[in-house]
Amino acid sequence: MPPLPRRSLFTFGPVTALLAAGCSAPTGAASPAGSPTAGTRTVESVAGPVEVPASVNSVVATEGRRDLDIALALGLPLVGFPRDGETPDAVPRFDAELRAAEAAGAEQLFLRNEINLEAIAAVDPDLVLGRDEDLAELPELTQIAAVLPLGQTGTNRTWQDDLAVVAQATGTQAAAEEVLTRYAGRLEEVRAAHADALGARVLMAATSEDGGLSLSGSRLAVRVLSDLGAVFSPAMAAVVPDGEADYSQENVARATADADLVVLVANDAEARDLVASPTYRDVPALAAGRYVVVDKYVNEGGPLTAVSFLDTLDELYAAL
Repeated sequence: MPPLPRRSLFTFGPVTALLAAGCSAPTGAASPAGSPTAGTRTVESVAGPVEVPASVNSVVATEGRRDLDIALALGLPLVGFPRDGETPDAVPRFDAELRAAEAAGAEQLFLRNEINLEAIAAVDPDLVLGRDEDLAELPELTQIAAVLPLGQTGTNRTWQDDLAVVAQATGTQAAAEEVLTRYAGRLEEVRAAHADALGARVLMAATSEDGGLSLSGSRLAVRVLSDLGAVFSPAMAAVVPDGEADYSQENVARATADADLVVLVANDAEARDLVASPTYRDVPALAAGRYVVVDKYVNEGGPLTAVSFLDTLDELYAAL
C-alpha cells in the first residue's frame, strides 16, 4: 500500500473561562479601571501583562506558525507575516486562509527567523504577535506597536491558551468560541468514524541527520492525537506529554517495532529515501504502508493546523 497523500491545510484546555472573562467587556471597549492608558486593554500573556489598543486595525505575525495561524483563524486584520526561508516547499496547513489574507492586502515582510524591524515599522501595525523567545530579543518592537508574546508547545503552552489571550486582546472572543467549537466537532467526527481503529498504536517521529528518529511528546500533532483518544506505541507513550527521546539508526527497529501506525515528519524526498533504506524498509508499519508523511507545521501551530491534522488522521485511520 502506498503512503497516504499529504494534506495541506483545533486540544480543549482550560480556556473557556478565559474567553468568557474576556467576553464580559464589549468589543472595542477601553481598558478596565486601573489600566495604564485610556483607550487600551490589558491582557495577561505568557510573558506577563501587555497593554494593547482597544481597537486593533492592523496586525503583524512575526514567527509564522502559531501566531499566524491564530490571526487567520480569528479573522484579524493581518498586514504582515514571514515566509519560511529554510524549507520554502513546506506549505502551511493554513495556506488557503493565508492566500485570502494576501488578496486582502497582507504582505510578506521578511523570512521566518529573520524579523525585520524596519519592514514592520513601514506597515505601522497596531499589534505585533510572535513567539515569546523571539520577541524577548527585540525590545525595540515596543516602540513600533503593542507586542503580544505567545508561547509554544515545548514549554507546555497550548494554542488554546494563546487563542484566548489574542481573542481578549482583539475583542474577538465570539470568533474564538467558534474556533473551539469547530475543533471539538471535528474531533468527534473523526472519533466516531474510526472508533475501532483508534486502538491502533501510533508513533510520531521526525527524522534526524544520522538516519535515526527524534520523538517529542509536546508537538501540536501529539496533543491532537491525545485529544482524539489515540493509543501511543510504547516508545511514544514514554515521551508524552512533554518528554523527548532520540533513537539512533541502530535502534530504529526497537523504537518502531510495536507501532501500528507511523506519522513521519519529513519532506517527501526524505521520506521516499528513508522508506526504501535498509534501516526502515523492514519497519512493520512502513512496510505495510500504514504511515503518513507530514511537514514541520504539525510541530507547532494553532487551530487551523490542528483541524488540518485531524483531516490527515481521518485518512490514516481509514487505511486500517
